[in-house]
Amino acid sequence: MSADLRPFKARSLLRHVPGEILGRADTGPGGLLVELFAHRAVDGPFIVPAVAEPLLVWIAAGEARIEERDLDAEWRAVEVRKGDLFVVDSDQPYELRWRVAGASFEALHVHLGVPLIEAAAGALFGRAQRPALREASGARDDSVSALLEVIHREIMGASVPAPMLLQGIGQALAVCVLRAFAESGSRLRRRGVLPAFRLRAVVQHMRDRIARPFSLAELASIAGMSPFHFSRMFSRSTGCSPQRYFVGLRVAEAQRLLRETDRSVIEVGLAVGYTSPSHFAQAFRRATGTTPSTYRA
Repeated sequence: MSADLRPFKARSLLRHVPGEILGRADTGPGGLLVELFAHRAVDGPFIVPAVAEPLLVWIAAGEARIEERDLDAEWRAVEVRKGDLFVVDSDQPYELRWRVAGASFEALHVHLGVPLIEAAAGALFGRAQRPALREASGARDDSVSALLEVIHREIMGASVPAPMLLQGIGQALAVCVLRAFAESGSRLRRRGVLPAFRLRAVVQHMRDRIARPFSLAELASIAGMSPFHFSRMFSRSTGCSPQRYFVGLRVAEAQRLLRETDRSVIEVGLAVGYTSPSHFAQAFRRATGTTPSTYRA
């Protein structure tokens, strides 16, 4: 990667970017949130949200050319391969797209809970605070990678990953990450964004009820916030309002159905919550720049 290329921000996809989930584990709020993805050959661009926790992305298999940009900025590219490590600690959403070289591409996404980071900072630096992390692209840290390899084997090998094992690795991982990537003497001052586990729960709720009417109050209740506070924090995390994001999920699911099934355009519209064909076509065109029929062709 050229010296003038700013670090690639490989934030957690949190099921916002299409890909098959091969395994996941969640040790609860403040612990580890882990997902292993197998990604399609070519996809994007997608808006990837910011969350409160720092993120590690470890390439578990394959190679790819990945491009990212801050919203409305220029695209930047990086070539990645098995073993590459990305460290992300930012509060800004961004856009992502990629092209896989070869048959498969798998990435392990690990969010480190803020309490884990604070406890590790207390042990290392004598103050239980939340230090900022240096963002890294394609880093090779032996200690961090060894721990992520253990998490990968546990996710792939166990029908139910052992919480005690993951909790212990999480503590060790937080220490190793701070040793390698903590910004000396810095303390993170982050504007309000949603924690990863809350954002994941809200988006999953949207997906599970994609054909039902949008309800801001319902989503705010899941996040445990007032509708006003939830809407503001969701917008900061994703770069768009909850309702606009929900429409984006509907259109993405419609695209999948148009690609992968023989359902009629009307049936696809109904499946994602549009009882009016004209309303479906309008929403689809606004999001993609084309009609459902043209997209299918």
